[in-house]
Amino acid sequence: MYSITAEALETHFGARSPREEDLVRAFTSHRQRIEHIAESLFELTQAREILLRSGHIRFAG
Repeated sequence: MYSITAEALETHFGARSPREEDLVRAFTSHRQRIEHIAESLFELTQAREILLRSGHIRFAG
């Protein structure tokens, strides 16, 4: 299971504001990329839960 911060969605995936509808739209539009980053972190850390933060996205390239 993973989650992503509003800040990461705003900074890296174009969410216009922290309003729910803007965050959901950004997540939906970029879901494949977000899930790829989460999968990479799961493999790297062997964690069961991950909170994706802006720094994770930045370092993922």
